[in-house]
Amino acid sequence: MNGDQREPRAVRITLLLGGGEATRSALELLTQLAWKGSIEALGIFIEDSSLLRLAQMPFSRELCRVTHAEAPLEKADLERQLRIQARTAKLAFESAAAQAGINHAFLTRRGGLAALLQQAAQEMDLMILGPAHRLRQLSEPVSLTAIARHSRQPVVALYDGTESAERALLTAKQLAEAGDRQLTVLIAAEERDAAGVLQQRAIQTLAGSVARYRFAAATDIATLLETSRSEHAGTLVMGVSENLLKTRFLQELSRRLEFPALLVR
Repeated sequence: MNGDQREPRAVRITLLLGGGEATRSALELLTQLAWKGSIEALGIFIEDSSLLRLAQMPFSRELCRVTHAEAPLEKADLERQLRIQARTAKLAFESAAAQAGINHAFLTRRGGLAALLQQAAQEMDLMILGPAHRLRQLSEPVSLTAIARHSRQPVVALYDGTESAERALLTAKQLAEAGDRQLTVLIAAEERDAAGVLQQRAIQTLAGSVARYRFAAATDIATLLETSRSEHAGTLVMGVSENLLKTRFLQELSRRLEFPALLVR
């Protein structure tokens, strides 16, 4: 063997973990990525600073899900709940990673959600984001049925011809094949002629794998997620682009996402 050759470095996967189903669905996706070989997974539990600021407002109230009684929302109580959730997420993450044979580490970060997303997206190879509409809910019950449904539903990949989109498409292909799931490719182009060219490139990249193709003229996050929803997406796979790293895009993604997303650099 040539002495200058080096072993391929491990693929770095970052999971952004919240509570309940968001954590479970993200972990489910992590175990499905074990086929990528050498993996280093970093689990990050997010303490959203906006929640803590909200708890300091005199008008903030907490509604009990069982009794429906209201009480003042105290910052100390919120921090205690976040610590409990962080411990629960850490145990679940470490157990899933160990069972999948994945090297792993875990940490807790406090800050603005969009800023943390932006930082993580720049540091990783793959980033897993759980259903964002549950990320801020402190006591959402885990729905194993919903998680199982997501793991059977189609893998939807956004493809615009960029290098990161090429990698995202190959990752989506492997994810779909590993789970015996349908692959749907959203072709992002402003005009149908350009979309046709991109579709042919996607077909070549997939090298004979069967996929469903759909033209996606608008790629703002609301339209993208609505299109993915109409395709019954179980997982959304996107390349990390300059547009995706914009704060506004990440804020919308964190607010609207209803199924696990995999971001590929």
